Amino acid sequence: MKMNKIRKSVIAVLLCALVVSSLTACGSKKKDTAEPSAEPPAQQTDASGQESTVEEVNGAGQQDPQPQQAPAEAAGHSGTEYAAQDNVDLTGNWAQKDMEGSDSYVAGYISDGVVEIFLMSEKGSKGSLYWSGTYVPQTTPGTPYTWDSVNDRDRTGQAEIGSDSDTKTFSYENGELTLPVTMLGQTTVVTMVRSTQDYSVFAGNGGASFSAEDGQPVEIEDRVFTWFTMDDGTCLIYYEMTLKNPNPSSAIRNAVIQVTARGENESDLSTQERTVPMIAAGDTIMFGDAFSYQGPAPASVEMVAFNEPDAYVSQEASSAPSQSDLEVSNGLENVNETGTVYTGEVTNNTGKDLGNVRLSVIFRKGDDIVGGMGNIITTLANGETKPFEIMESNALPEHDSFEIVAHDWDPQTAGSGAQQEPAAQPSDPAAQPQPAGQPQPAAQPQPAGQ
Repeated sequence: MKMNKIRKSVIAVLLCALVVSSLTACGSKKKDTAEPSAEPPAQQTDASGQESTVEEVNGAGQQDPQPQQAPAEAAGHSGTEYAAQDNVDLTGNWAQKDMEGSDSYVAGYISDGVVEIFLMSEKGSKGSLYWSGTYVPQTTPGTPYTWDSVNDRDRTGQAEIGSDSDTKTFSYENGELTLPVTMLGQTTVVTMVRSTQDYSVFAGNGGASFSAEDGQPVEIEDRVFTWFTMDDGTCLIYYEMTLKNPNPSSAIRNAVIQVTARGENESDLSTQERTVPMIAAGDTIMFGDAFSYQGPAPASVEMVAFNEPDAYVSQEASSAPSQSDLEVSNGLENVNETGTVYTGEVTNNTGKDLGNVRLSVIFRKGDDIVGGMGNIITTLANGETKPFEIMESNALPEHDSFEIVAHDWDPQTAGSGAQQEPAAQPSDPAAQPQPAGQPQPAAQPQPAGQ
């Protein structure tokens, strides 16, 4: 445990150094930002490897320097002009101007009287909580608008690089939101603009991630596959995996599904990897897919699922939808001379417009699942019902029924709602594709590893 905390602290120091570096460079280009200290950033480690600490204050008991507040009455604005303006609503997502998507930058969100700021890393894929405090909506029209945000120490106290200031002064004018950020004894005024990315997904336990002991990894409840060999030497593998998020209050980000076909000598013949953007707290999802490779039939097929230790995000903040929030209806199977076509409709009940939705066709033989396949549709608005069509020209696992399920496949996962998804219509067993010369299953469906 002690070594784990030290490693986390070292990582935090390195991240802070990256952010300070980018902020200082950015701040030097702006006339309206605070001048950074001329002294270089504090050394992170000495020659012996001694760990340095990230200090939020420049000295004992000193708070972050704050940007100069706007005067009560701005020059050039009369009371009549103020009355003619609307109060600004700053709720939503914000990111550092001209820096979003870079290796390190500042971003955050404002919602329900709270403002949270994160130091982003790895091109925005990870975020660490820097500030959590109050947001005071504007009541008197006019800009610039400023408010003093009071630190929520229950949040920042858990964060590795959380601010130690009692308050921070935020200021808004001309579409830009500014705040002071202090790292390693240097303060830079950061300018942010509105963003379409949802940064509330990083509002887990003190930021983007929990430690490994704060969350339970994704669980595999079921995994099956069926394979075929074709006359041209191609091997097809259809599989299904049922995953469960055992955490009652935490969603899991970026769970990885990995399916590997192995030869007689345990060599890897082919591997498919899929990343599930989000699994809602307590949710169980079904996932079906297929892949092919040129080579011999597999001696075994290994199916695993896992997630990183920092993949846990509070369900409340992420609003990750359950699989049942996407309703599939009117599922039909149609066999023609070119293959098998699955059609139906999917309805978005998540409370959120979605960029991508993944559809999985799950094949059953009696009560057993024997495989699956899938496809993606794009742009499904909240409340919209959209028709879909999934075509497969190759041989399919022998089955007498099927169901189609949908899952949010948008990295910007957020939404609400809870409508139960009905099962798709069963197929006609007599309607299985049987074109002349079609290859039959080379093996019966087997659980992975058998």
